[in-house]
Amino acid sequence: KPQIIVENGKMRSTNKFSGKDVAVVNKYAQAVFKEYTNPDLTRVFVTHSYANQDMVDAAVEACKKRGFKKIHITTAGATITSHCGPKTLGILFINDSEN
Repeated sequence: KPQIIVENGKMRSTNKFSGKDVAVVNKYAQAVFKEYTNPDLTRVFVTHSYANQDMVDAAVEACKKRGFKKIHITTAGATITSHCGPKTLGILFINDSEN
């Protein structure tokens, strides 16, 4: 399952994860928090397109462990859902540093 990063309005693939859904979400969260080391911890969005509840719960738990104060769970819009398909999940936040 590929990881897609959006930077400066452009999309790029960075990592590929394999395994069961929850394990993939945990690996994805670790990779995101390792690459983007200084997030604004005020809020984070866990956005998904019909991911199962275990996947959403794993992402929320990872965000709590990282120290985010407010976690918003949202459903992806039609464009993301139609291009990415079901079980797409993203962790979205503002990063305060260059990485």
